[in-house]
Amino acid sequence: TDGITWQTLAELVDSGSYAFDSTAYGFANEARVRLIPIDAAENLGTEVISEAFTIDNLPPEITLTAPAGGEIWGGTRSIQWNTEAHFPASVHIEWRLGENAPWFVLAEAVADNGVYEWQTDQLGQDSEDAFIRVTATDQFGRQSAPSESASSFGLDNSPPSVSVVRPTAEAIIGGVYEVRWETPVWDHEELHPGTARIEFSSDGCLT
Repeated sequence: TDGITWQTLAELVDSGSYAFDSTAYGFANEARVRLIPIDAAENLGTEVISEAFTIDNLPPEITLTAPAGGEIWGGTRSIQWNTEAHFPASVHIEWRLGENAPWFVLAEAVADNGVYEWQTDQLGQDSEDAFIRVTATDQFGRQSAPSESASSFGLDNSPPSVSVVRPTAEAIIGGVYEVRWETPVWDHEELHPGTARIEFSSDGCLT
């Protein structure tokens, strides 16, 4: 298949054409065909070798690298993948919320540049059980096996809220004082680690 090692494809009546089944050869980018004319007396004529051409019978391969699973995403995030394809491919991206939920299209025929910027808030809901799946299609229409997140990841686009329990209005305090607050019970507690920043002003919030 490289133009150096020759394999006999067929010896047949000179009809001017031959249907060459290349599927057994996988991929070769320096393939050539050699023709040798043979007359009725079995005299060999001068061989003729074609120009180099490419054989490609291999579908693309794709591997999703982000999100891998376990992350918590919000805002705009980069879906990332690696593709192995001899000719340009496009990428189909899907999402679902729940391991047994149906897949929905996120983006179709995305250029195979290894990254897609996803505005995660476009789904309109938070989840701790999100998945992404990508599939590559080459220019001949052959598809890769899909590649998806190894485990679920979180989506969080809801800002947290908090209310002050103490000090109460007009409280007078001295020494060490216990500040208390309440946060709501979240539907997806895994997405909210409960971190709070406490600040203090002594001049009515002027500074």
